[in-house]
Amino acid sequence: MTAVLPPMLVAEWNSLCDGNLLMDFETLECRIRAHALGPHTTYDVVPEAQRWMSRLRLSSMILIVPPMLDEMGYPSIAGHANTPLDILNLAGIYANEGKGLDQVAVFTKIKATITAVFVETSKFLRADLYSDDPVRLIAGQFVVSDSQQALALITARGQVTMQNQLLQNLAMLPNYDGRHAAHIGAGPFGHHSPSRVVVGHVVDAPPRRLRQCPLCHVCPLFCPRRA
Repeated sequence: MTAVLPPMLVAEWNSLCDGNLLMDFETLECRIRAHALGPHTTYDVVPEAQRWMSRLRLSSMILIVPPMLDEMGYPSIAGHANTPLDILNLAGIYANEGKGLDQVAVFTKIKATITAVFVETSKFLRADLYSDDPVRLIAGQFVVSDSQQALALITARGQVTMQNQLLQNLAMLPNYDGRHAAHIGAGPFGHHSPSRVVVGHVVDAPPRRLRQCPLCHVCPLFCPRRA
């Protein structure tokens, strides 16, 4: 049986060559799944306002996006921070631990963080791609140092963890009234907050170049000849 080649992702490839990592990964997954079901299968486009706003799609992105970014030169090495898998896992943990909070607010923060990280990294990628040195390697660190949005998500996740632990402790007290739990998340915990949160150690990984198909000189992610 002859395999049906998937359509070429010309727009996505051109965007990547321009140094833009912020793709519509969620719609891209729908396109790939639709093609696997048959060449005439349709798929839904995820509107921009709904991207990174779904718990189910976020779970899929945690599995799909890091391997794609690995091919693009941003590996997710076990035990290292500031990697694609690290920031997406952080978003997933925050979403799971924040189930008792306003879900729109939770996923709005997740979307703001992920979008900002992609934009920040794309800026440095463009500097590498448009450098005067044609053999300059792409830096392998995905989350830039002192990313404000990444720090904000780390802080928010820490607050949710403290809130959940406090609720568990209060529930063990005699005569505890669960109606009082709504007041716990009304403000910040305590009267002090850290002035600086370290995102993590810099990834000590060798820089990588975008690999190309020897037949059509296109990234393997988008190569129509890829098996």
